[in-house]
Amino acid sequence: MLLEGPHNIAAVLLEFITGANGWLKPHRVWTEGVRALCDKYGIMLIADEVMTGFGRSGKMFGFQHYDGVLPDMVTFAKGVSGAFVPMSGVALRQPLYEHFYDHPSGIGNTYFAHPVACAAAYATIKYTLEKDIVGHVKSVEPVMKEEMTKFLAKHKSAKNGRVHGLGAGIDLGDKHGNFLCDMHAPSAGIGLLKKHTRELGLTTLYRGHIMHCCPPLIITPDQIRDGFEILDKSFDHLDKWIEEQP
Repeated sequence: MLLEGPHNIAAVLLEFITGANGWLKPHRVWTEGVRALCDKYGIMLIADEVMTGFGRSGKMFGFQHYDGVLPDMVTFAKGVSGAFVPMSGVALRQPLYEHFYDHPSGIGNTYFAHPVACAAAYATIKYTLEKDIVGHVKSVEPVMKEEMTKFLAKHKSAKNGRVHGLGAGIDLGDKHGNFLCDMHAPSAGIGLLKKHTRELGLTTLYRGHIMHCCPPLIITPDQIRDGFEILDKSFDHLDKWIEEQP
């Protein structure tokens, strides 16, 4: 911040638990430091909750894992409507809300507050609260962690892994302990892995050397174990493949 000059910085935007780059969770002291710097220099702190919001991490929002660290703005999407209908939104602390209420920006949003999207979001949030989906995610998190630990201990091609609620990432590695590929590079090994998981009825998201494990928030412990059983069988093929590589 000092290098850039605080007067040149409008906001700091961050994920309190990162999604696309592997479900990494910053240390509490670091997040407290970011909040303190923003307070000191009058900089807005924005939380990106598109991937972690509405229960994925075992709390309603990712920033709630850090007591006392409250963002000034929260951006959200996906989980707010269960992805039944595309919907996104922004939440503001009261002083910001009052500013924009009195000083509208004049930006036109073509589908702003579309009634179908709002109805889907309302029904999703209502169900999430009534069925205590966040509590359910927290209750099955130990199963995810247990299965992940066993899985990582068995497969050399699984370099590392992390679990936060029902958001998890697995780093794919080669036989030398390096990442299987660069973040934006193709990999025949990942193609092989995709083939075998699909044949066994499991699909997931890959970003470079990272495999994402983000099951539905209503998943049961038995279904989690079934999913890891499929991964176990599929990674047997990847383990063999990486041993054959130079």
